[in-house]
Amino acid sequence: MSSGLQSFLTRVFRSLGPHPNWFLGSPRRATVAAVLPSGYILLVDYTNGRDWVTLPPRQPGEEWTGLASRPTDDRPTESEMTAIDTALTARRLVRTEPWGIDVEGRLCASIAIDRAGKD
Repeated sequence: MSSGLQSFLTRVFRSLGPHPNWFLGSPRRATVAAVLPSGYILLVDYTNGRDWVTLPPRQPGEEWTGLASRPTDDRPTESEMTAIDTALTARRLVRTEPWGIDVEGRLCASIAIDRAGKD
């Protein structure tokens, strides 16, 4: 099979096939939430539930123990934002709008399934 045809068929099957976490429904929103003692976690909201995506800790060996209950002035670093984009891409999700701030002071954005399907 030629590589062009194979590439085309791969894109078609990816766009038609089920997305990861299909049982959670359609993706709605991604939220970047602060965790204790420091760092962030990605919360991906779907119509039927939520996926918690652990991001690399700020300090090696420092694991998070819970969501921060107070708003923070701290914002994710460039490496944390890269990890967030990588986590979304791994789940075949894309942002449909720029990052904004929700009522709890967290970064959030609407998301959708990436139908383009990169090779």
